[in-house]
Amino acid sequence: MDYFTFILTNNVLPIFLIVGAGALVNYFFNLDVKSLSRLYLYIMVPAFMFNQLYNTEISMQLLGSVILFMVVFLFLLYIIGHGVGRLLKDGKSMENAFTNSIMFYNSGNYGIPLITLAFKNNPVAISIQVIVLLVQNISNFTLGAFQAGDKGDGFKQTLKGIAKLPSIYALILALSLRLLNIDIWQPVATSVEYMSQAMIAVALLTLGAQLTSTKFDFELSVLFSNAIRLVGGPVIALLIIKLLDFHGLLAQVLFVSAGLPTAVNTVVLSLEYDSNPDFASKAVFSATLLSAFTETILIYVAQNFIN
Repeated sequence: MDYFTFILTNNVLPIFLIVGAGALVNYFFNLDVKSLSRLYLYIMVPAFMFNQLYNTEISMQLLGSVILFMVVFLFLLYIIGHGVGRLLKDGKSMENAFTNSIMFYNSGNYGIPLITLAFKNNPVAISIQVIVLLVQNISNFTLGAFQAGDKGDGFKQTLKGIAKLPSIYALILALSLRLLNIDIWQPVATSVEYMSQAMIAVALLTLGAQLTSTKFDFELSVLFSNAIRLVGGPVIALLIIKLLDFHGLLAQVLFVSAGLPTAVNTVVLSLEYDSNPDFASKAVFSATLLSAFTETILIYVAQNFIN
């Protein structure tokens, strides 16, 4: 019950309060949601990715283990997403949106505080989740952006679209500066930090604004997305953990993290590329709500049955 109360009050409720604020402001003032999402995509996301990659110090052995897991995990989710997406027979764009909804999850503003509590502020556990966050963000704004922008116009045309996203160049710049041991001018570092801190709030406000124009009715695609993301994810993760012979804290954190709800970034990318934003909004909203129950169970299972 302690876990459930914490997840509900410290993870789910703050998210929905900000989402609610976005919905309320849009209801009264009719915000330009597209401009809001572009502010997020072209300023906040690259600043956040640069800040995380430039400042995070992580053990190379741990980095390798988590990246190996994430590559296998995302590959399997990619296969499953496109397989189920085709069975739904809603077109290529919807197939891609569905795949994004199960591949990319809320590993940052939800995942990090959750892992911090569940594993009693253990620095190794937090480091594992930070690596998951980095891999998720990099893959989301490369492969995820490619899928959101792919409407059957051809590989080159889609690639041109995602090449406009500055997050890719922020990633390259951050890695280059680290390798060359170059310090950033302090005023620049402070500005990047401020923009990075604004990322989560702007993403959730954008989701709230989008939800006011979303018609809520039963959709089989949303149900399948939630089931695969919240239940299928941890099951697949457990199989990979056993296959890779991971044990202890590493296995536990990866298992719990694998069941986090669909990332808000999927909504922003859907808005940018006009790729089923209503579906993405409903998938994020419902998965986040349901995760209060599913994550409580996953934490219990991880701490009592995975060693």
